[in-house]
Amino acid sequence: MCFKEFYLTIGHAARMAQSLGLHISRPEIEDVQPQQREMRRRLWWGCFCMDRSSSALYGRPVGIPYGEFSDYQDLLPREIDDQYAALGLPQPIDVPSINSFFRHSVRLYQVMDHVLLRLRHAKTTAYFDLQ
Repeated sequence: MCFKEFYLTIGHAARMAQSLGLHISRPEIEDVQPQQREMRRRLWWGCFCMDRSSSALYGRPVGIPYGEFSDYQDLLPREIDDQYAALGLPQPIDVPSINSFFRHSVRLYQVMDHVLLRLRHAKTTAYFDLQ
């Protein structure tokens, strides 16, 4: 997949995720199973991470607005394996979750979000200072 196709595909995925409401917490929907709720979180944050990766890699604007959705800590994927999430049970303390890596990766991408924002702001400020 070439750059243009990759960048466009990530943009489409991000917009589809937003149109499905994956970026917002929906406590009013009580009939959503715990495992489905967790999958929604993982899908959203996967789109967020890919959006930031493509933006940083190619120097293009992000598809998901800066800071708008990246600071929602209650929406972060939980450190829970699917077999526990499906039953609505917590992850046992003595059993490490295979999803811990993803959660911590999301946290790093949130840091990257702040860095990209500052770089973009500095670049814009420098451009206008030259005018």
